[in-house]
Amino acid sequence: MRPVLLFDLGDTLVQYYRREEFPPLLRAGIYAAKETLERLGHDSPSDSEIERDVAAENYEAKNSRVRPLHKRLGRIFAVAPCVSEEEWLPICRAFLAPIFSIAKIYEDTLLALDAYLADGYRVGILSNCPWGSPSEPWFEELRRHGLSTRCEV
Repeated sequence: MRPVLLFDLGDTLVQYYRREEFPPLLRAGIYAAKETLERLGHDSPSDSEIERDVAAENYEAKNSRVRPLHKRLGRIFAVAPCVSEEEWLPICRAFLAPIFSIAKIYEDTLLALDAYLADGYRVGILSNCPWGSPSEPWFEELRRHGLSTRCEV
């Protein structure tokens, strides 16, 4: 059995943001999600209500369980029962767009992964997705950076 090397996506293979850089990205993501909701025909609360509810949702569970993004956004925008399952993915993608827009793959990432693969290692990539975001946009992000073809696990 070939050995497996596991890498964290964020700030190991691809640079995204530091903790102190998250608040403006969160704000941009919330307003991108709001625009998408409105484009889909949903009403949204006032900006002050949104900001209050974002502050209330901006924590992780004490037991470390994932708090899914679509449920957080449903509470923030008070639209959970009105939004169809098909609509949530584009809304979540809009939330993630500001984060993805600043991503930079480290210059040695692909070379290092290729070297490990050539040496017989299997490569696995994992990530803790911000705010419980869904996996689909992150798989797209792996493809965008050329990482999915180098990952087996």
